[in-house]
Amino acid sequence: MQEIPKKFVKKFGNELSTVATLTVPNSRVWKVELMKDGRKFWFRDGWNDFVEYHSITTGYFLVFRYGKHSNFHVLIFDMSACEIQYPHYCVGQKNDNNKSTLHQNAIEDEDSLEIIGSLTPKPPAFDSAFECV
Repeated sequence: MQEIPKKFVKKFGNELSTVATLTVPNSRVWKVELMKDGRKFWFRDGWNDFVEYHSITTGYFLVFRYGKHSNFHVLIFDMSACEIQYPHYCVGQKNDNNKSTLHQNAIEDEDSLEIIGSLTPKPPAFDSAFECV
C-alpha cells in the first residue's frame, strides 16, 4: 500500500472513486484500488503489481499528474534522476494484474543518454556533460 499525500486528499479527496487509473508515458494503464480510512487514502490492490512491474525501488521518484476522475499520469525517475523510458505498448492484451491494458511491441530501445559535449571551462573531475532524453 502507498498513502496518498494529505495535501492532495484535502483538495481532491471528495472526487476520488474506489479505483484509480495510473497511466505511464508508454500508454500502459494500470487499475489500482483506492482505500479510504477517515481522511486518508491509499493505493492498495494493484499497487504492488505496478511497483514490481516497473522495478521501482527505494530511491526512485514518481511524479503523479492528476487528470480528474481518479485518473493519474505517472512519470518514473530512477536514482540518477533520469526518467525511465519503458517499451511502447498497444491496446489489446491483459496485463500482469489481469486488467485490460496494453501489450508490448517489438521495438528496439534507443539510447537513453545523449552526450552534449565538453563544458567550458572544464571542471577538474568532468570531461563532458549529459542529459536524459
